[in-house]
Amino acid sequence: MTPTLKGRWQNRLILGLTVGALVALIFGVRYGDLAAVFGVLGYWLLLGLLWDVFYQRLQRRRWDGDWPAIFQLATGALEGAVLFWLISFLAARGLPTADGLPIVGTGLPLPRFVLFYVTLWLVTFLTMQGPLRILFPRWRFRGGEWWGR
Repeated sequence: MTPTLKGRWQNRLILGLTVGALVALIFGVRYGDLAAVFGVLGYWLLLGLLWDVFYQRLQRRRWDGDWPAIFQLATGALEGAVLFWLISFLAARGLPTADGLPIVGTGLPLPRFVLFYVTLWLVTFLTMQGPLRILFPRWRFRGGEWWGR
């Protein structure tokens, strides 16, 4: 499947708000810090919507217009690094880290962030590569769009 930008956005939001929220809930309970974990999930969703615009433009430049799984793996690692940097940057600027927007910073150290992010990314990636293709076969032929086509 070659997703459209609208399809990328819809998939990111649907998977983030369902499967991602479940992963965040499990990690939030385990870490004892729901706010930090759901904060990372929120930033992952917001930053991902911007990334998807870039990915879509980059994908159009490829000769076959496709995005191989190895590229997805590389972009997932890049997204995680930028996400951690962004959250750390916002927290270091003195913005509120408990009740305000950044809500991460000191609440989720790097090892916990990496474990959570890798799990979140892998679960959403594997859900898209397996169950979605099996349960919703027509989804693939609509550029990954769930509605609006």
